[in-house]
Amino acid sequence: MRSEAERAREQIGYLAQCFALYEELTVQGNLHFFAEVQGLKRAQWMQRSQEILDFVGLTPFRNRRAGQLSRGMKQKLGLALALINEPRVLLLDEPTTGVDPVTQQDFWRLILPLLRRRSLAVLVSTPYMDEALRCTRIGFMRNGRIIQEGPRLNCGVGSLAAFLS
Repeated sequence: MRSEAERAREQIGYLAQCFALYEELTVQGNLHFFAEVQGLKRAQWMQRSQEILDFVGLTPFRNRRAGQLSRGMKQKLGLALALINEPRVLLLDEPTTGVDPVTQQDFWRLILPLLRRRSLAVLVSTPYMDEALRCTRIGFMRNGRIIQEGPRLNCGVGSLAAFLS
């Protein structure tokens, strides 16, 4: 990480608890911007953005401004932005805080197939034990430090770890 930080950064997708969207840009405009920041060429991001919009279910909303999306749709757009560069590691910072239970379940219905289809490690920071129980490893944090961590047995999912604070 220290010797090749830029190369490592290219392999990481990040979904923040507070969405980092450009509210005046459309859904497609946000994808375009984040893809170019990641260094994707036009042909790459055009194809990739269509795949991702289909995956998260935002294709019908591609021309809607991000500021006009519901919280759940913003969450899906945030996930799409985190996946635009096809990362090997996906960091999710309290991804379902503040959303209703149905939206929470919809979000996890998107994440779990990702783990089965490709080599992707997902780290989740969550205050919810039911989310942590979906993971192969669980850690507990206090004051920003891991105080206990270990495997969660028999969960049948790929590389998914949760840290509860």
